[in-house]
Amino acid sequence: MQHLESTSFGSLTCLAIAGALLVACSDDDRPDTGNGGRGGSAGAAGAAGSAGASGSAGASGAAGASGAAGAAGSAGNAGSTGMPDGGAEPPCTDCVELRVPIDDSDQTALFTFEGGPFDMSAAEIHFRMRPLTRGDQLIASPFARDQDLQGFASLDVALTEERFPEDTWVTVDFGVGGFFPPNLVLPADAGPNAGDAGFDAGVLVPDPTAFDKSRVRRFGLQIGTTPDFAGRAATVVVLVDTVSFQNVVGNPLAEKTFDDNAEGLTLDLAASTPGAQLIHHPAD
Repeated sequence: MQHLESTSFGSLTCLAIAGALLVACSDDDRPDTGNGGRGGSAGAAGAAGSAGASGSAGASGAAGASGAAGAAGSAGNAGSTGMPDGGAEPPCTDCVELRVPIDDSDQTALFTFEGGPFDMSAAEIHFRMRPLTRGDQLIASPFARDQDLQGFASLDVALTEERFPEDTWVTVDFGVGGFFPPNLVLPADAGPNAGDAGFDAGVLVPDPTAFDKSRVRRFGLQIGTTPDFAGRAATVVVLVDTVSFQNVVGNPLAEKTFDDNAEGLTLDLAASTPGAQLIHHPAD
């Protein structure tokens, strides 16, 4: 297992994330069509009857058989996306498989734990993950939202081959405690003339539009494409087998190991690209 320490923090990527498409190409040769059958020859005319009687009509010739249709051309092989999928067999056990179809830039899905609020003023969250789909313009970024669901903090994690070697589980550390606390502002109902008086009275409150790490309500992973993604359609697949916590104050969180179920991890459908999936793979 490789352990990755991440210290830089990114900005909010837009929330958005369409099904994986593999493009099939047909052979260039057109299928041959069958030749039509030849028409039957007309029957010979009957001989004239004696004493003015008319001769009998000749029998008509049999119709020719129709020609057999030509065989259809064979279909071409599907083009490779260069992005492996989870396959028919479970790619892991005691884990969750997070799948996000992509075909454009800025398509993401949010996979979320919710509860608390939790005081993460000095906390770290550790995600042990293994992406099956890698690329410089693909992300699996840890994020957190505060109780008001206005403040948002995230750590940009690109799914590069250097950061995530093939077939290797990597732990990504999300230092929630490293974010600055929100600025203090007057409460919304303080009124227009409460400036100095509000400060003197000590009634300033944290800016509700800024991320408040002391009141975290949601956290998880944002998976998908960056705003400058220019690749082909595919499905981003990320496996996660452990989420652990350090220094959560007052309301400790138990480690998530996904042995029996997804342990509270859900897909935020309203904030995710259509077709995203969360699949739990239990133990053998």
